[in-house]
Order: sequence, then structure tokens, then C-alpha cells
Amino acid sequence: MLDAAAPTTGSSQSTDSINASTSSTDGPYFRTIRQQLIAPDGAPAADAKRGASLSTVMFNLLATCLGSGILGLPFAYAASGFVGGPVLLLLCAGLSAFGAHLLVEAADRSGRPASFYSVAQAAGGPKAGVFMDALIFLMSFGAAVSYLIVVGGVLPDVAMSFGATGLLATRAPWMLGAMTVAAPLSCLRDLSA
Repeated sequence: MLDAAAPTTGSSQSTDSINASTSSTDGPYFRTIRQQLIAPDGAPAADAKRGASLSTVMFNLLATCLGSGILGLPFAYAASGFVGGPVLLLLCAGLSAFGAHLLVEAADRSGRPASFYSVAQAAGGPKAGVFMDALIFLMSFGAAVSYLIVVGGVLPDVAMSFGATGLLATRAPWMLGAMTVAAPLSCLRDLSA
């Protein structure tokens, strides 16, 4: 189980002493980034693993949040009604924010830099980390398949509205084209590549 007094990995200082040494105008999120990337004396950490930039991570998070889920929002509003739609939207937004808060707290307690694997492993042991990786694979695979279904369902209709007939009016070439673009992009080692 997670221990509130567990030491952070990769740093001899506690999070509180690092946060206290930074300016109060940056906010807790930027202090965490500074903690991971900059040594206590202000020089860049030599052993810090460089990954994706903050803007790359923010873009990918935004693309994930605004992905195919936004396409289902009008249907959810239509199915739940004029009053139920905003209520359910606010309820889901609140639960999502609470879940993100819990995830950040678990990451802080399991040590930084944290991943889904390391947080699950700290909370439930080695098998929980492997289980989390399997869940992330299934979620990513399902998202990729849903995007292909959306492409195969929408683009033939768009092509037919411009007068396309024959092969361009079917799903197969559009889905194959989307896979041709997406397959190499999904083989990158990290988000910064």
C-alpha cells in the first residue's frame, strides 16, 4: 500500500523542501516539473531523463480529451435531455477532476518521476503494474479502432458529397490510408520523437 511517509526516489530532498525553495507564483504543477528537471542548485540535472516537452504533453492530453469522446457529446445531450445533459456533464467533469487529483496524489506518494506502472506497482505490487500496462494497451487499442471506425464511417460520405464513386465511396481505402499514416506514428519510442 502507499505510505504517506515514503521517501521520493531520485532526490535526497523531500518534496516540501523543494517546493519551499521555489517561488510561490509558479504554482504546484510547475514546481513538480522543476523538481524533476532541475537540480537543487539551479543547474540542469545531468542524470535527469529528458522526455517530451511540456507543450507536447499538453497537446497530446488535449487531443486525448477532445478525441472521439467529443463526437458522442451531442448524442449524450439528446438522450439525457435539456436538464439532464448539463447535470451529467458537470457530474462527469467533477469525477474526472477528482480521479486526476487522486492519480497525482498517488504519483506523489509513490515517487517521482511516476508512471501508471510505477503507481500501480506501489499500490498493489508487481502484478498490479503488469495489469495496469495491459489495461493501457487495451484502452489504446480500443481508441485506435474507434478512430478507424469513425474514419471509415465519415470519410466515404464526405467523398460522395464531392461526387466520388467507386472505390473512394467505400470504407476500405480510407481506413487503409488512416492506418498507413497512424501505424508509423504509433511506433515512436516516446512523445518527443
